[in-house]
Amino acid sequence: MKLLLFCLTSTAHGWNTYKFKTTEFTHAHARLVNRNMIVLDRLLIIIFFISSTTAFAHSPLVYSSPKNGAILKITPSKIILGFESDVRLTKIELFKIAPSKTKTMLQNLFGNNKGTEIILETELPREAAKKHTIKLPEIIFGDYHVDWRALSGDGHVMKGNLQFTISAP
Repeated sequence: MKLLLFCLTSTAHGWNTYKFKTTEFTHAHARLVNRNMIVLDRLLIIIFFISSTTAFAHSPLVYSSPKNGAILKITPSKIILGFESDVRLTKIELFKIAPSKTKTMLQNLFGNNKGTEIILETELPREAAKKHTIKLPEIIFGDYHVDWRALSGDGHVMKGNLQFTISAP
């Protein structure tokens, strides 16, 4: 059996010369191509299932209070983080951002440019839940940054942050 191959060749003007070439195509070639196609099909199926389970492995943040970017007139007494499914909150940090803090590129890359850390006296809950409430100490007007990290039921670590502003009275 003969097979007609379509080849793309390079020229001085780019990849635009096309040639047709005939070659001998035996039953051995057909078996080899068939075997390679089966392996490729199985590999694609495995990749599909791995990527789809990875996509559903995390439990994203669904809502927060205060919301990211919120400008508040009243000082909040707590931070609420709501997730799609049960997670265990492993870290939460609150920083007050200095109002006139200018950052160099090196500080952005290597430094702690989040501001002054505010100690949260609330101990993190040990049990997994969809909703986590963290009590805040007395804070005054200004810009705030919250970093959080959580562990989903299947062991995946998720992290994120949010910022809010308390406007001056």
